[in-house]
Amino acid sequence: MDFSVDDLESIVPELFIILQQASAPHSVFARQWVLDSVQQHDWRPLRQFSELVRGFGDFVQPAHIPLLEMIAQCIEMLVAIVSTGFDLFLPLALSVLSILANLYLKHWPFSPPTFCAALVAAKHSLSVLLDRITEMGPPSSEATAAPSSDLICEGVCLVMYVVDCEEENVAREAAAVCCLLYGLHNDPILLEMLLMHTKAPVFARNLIHLLNRGTYVPLQPLLTMLADVLARPVCQGVLFPRDVGVLSEILVRLIVDTGESDSRPLRQVLRTVAESSLFKESTFPPPDQSLYLCD
Repeated sequence: MDFSVDDLESIVPELFIILQQASAPHSVFARQWVLDSVQQHDWRPLRQFSELVRGFGDFVQPAHIPLLEMIAQCIEMLVAIVSTGFDLFLPLALSVLSILANLYLKHWPFSPPTFCAALVAAKHSLSVLLDRITEMGPPSSEATAAPSSDLICEGVCLVMYVVDCEEENVAREAAAVCCLLYGLHNDPILLEMLLMHTKAPVFARNLIHLLNRGTYVPLQPLLTMLADVLARPVCQGVLFPRDVGVLSEILVRLIVDTGESDSRPLRQVLRTVAESSLFKESTFPPPDQSLYLCD
């Protein structure tokens, strides 16, 4: 892989085809070639690619959004193929997110479906990263080093401005991205910063919509974030009694649908909801929580 040529518009389509071939079942040779190419000279090709993407953000326009979508898809395939170097992949994925968020801030409105598709691709790259980092367990080497909190905080701050987009799908995909970023670095300072953001109330309501729809983001990072939000005193003014009442009803429905054997994470969040002062202020008819709060 040669990323010395400063032309992403010619490099990325070719890279996309190569990675598609390497991702196909039984493509042992193509897969090994990608592994060897990416890791050679202390990951220099990947570092060069990251530099190109960061530089691309200086002059990107809405017309480049399909290219950004393809870059995010390349990252997702690379992470799935390569079993190390996640500390290098994360800044690359965050660069794509930052470019998309800045495009939104500078040029919106433009084509919502095109922008949403790119945001979904970026979300999928983060989701694969989160899965791989979780599989690796606690960081013990450079390959599993803890993600940079500064990069993630910057990404969250930018994407949070997209969560109140008038296009519902765009807003909820942005909330899902923030949820995954928090899953990569669930630090109390990051959560505090997120809840102090001007868009925090919209974001919190979108989290509840994500849980209700069940298709935008993996369940575990979403439940973790909801529980952490409810446990913070600062959530007053971010969530309101009616929001928490709706959340309790959604959780009860999901527990019933899931079955007792797989519902423990849901029941844990429901306990947090039931014990929150906001729920006690809610006028919603309380469900029979004793059925769900016992372990």
